[in-house]
Amino acid sequence: MLSPISINAEWVSKPSRDMLAKHSHDFHPTQVTSDDLINLIQSCGFAFCSVYRGSKRKNENFVETGFLALDFDDCNLKKYQYDEYLTNFASFIYTTPSHEETPHKNRFRVVFELEEPIENVEEFKLVICELLKMFPEADPACKDPVRIFFGSLDCKVIKLGGTFPRSEVLRLMAKAGKFKLPESHSYEAKSFKKTDDKKISYEEAKKMLAGIPAEPGYDVWRNLCWAIAAEFGYEGMSLIQNWSPDNKHNGRHLQTLFSGNNGSFGIGTLIYYYKFYNP
Repeated sequence: MLSPISINAEWVSKPSRDMLAKHSHDFHPTQVTSDDLINLIQSCGFAFCSVYRGSKRKNENFVETGFLALDFDDCNLKKYQYDEYLTNFASFIYTTPSHEETPHKNRFRVVFELEEPIENVEEFKLVICELLKMFPEADPACKDPVRIFFGSLDCKVIKLGGTFPRSEVLRLMAKAGKFKLPESHSYEAKSFKKTDDKKISYEEAKKMLAGIPAEPGYDVWRNLCWAIAAEFGYEGMSLIQNWSPDNKHNGRHLQTLFSGNNGSFGIGTLIYYYKFYNP
């Protein structure tokens, strides 16, 4: 998948003040894959930022971006490497030039590849601010739509392999109160009380799942696991496996979800998501 980003090939790793001043406008838009961006950061040390119009890198000139990034200083890399949200939605993590291999002096960036580019600056701000609420240890300056992220020659890269789906962009916008989901519902657990559920057959559930994207974002996938578990028990596990298998964790995470429904999710959750994706 090719995603839009701007690259500055004149800035390598953390450039000197003279280089910063001399080449501050040398960002050029391009289309890259996640692996391409890793190579530009790690093998070339190039800086990147969102695509913007004109020569001035400022918020009102924002055009689009295919990637989001969060900057972490003096945090424990291992904690974030295995964070459940990041392993589902982030593409990769890379260490910065000032990174130290000590438990609390790790400095790194988390990069998310978007399923669809964000082309609206207000949408960008809403999504990144919600991510910063989820990860308050990250640098708040990341909310700048055209923030520069420097490359890091020969850095350590951890590939997480996730993609940030459009459904998660919409969920975060709804969470920020700036986007209304169909029928005024939200993704919060309180919207899916079992008392509102309607009984459906195994075959009906199978058809509804077929109408929902197989990679709908972690929260949606988890909620649907709980919904199917509540209605069909372990017999319903094959419904999830046939629709969206737990390949990343070899089925272990699926087993955990089916053994621990939190009680707030029932088959009404499946009905809701089916209607959401099939208005």
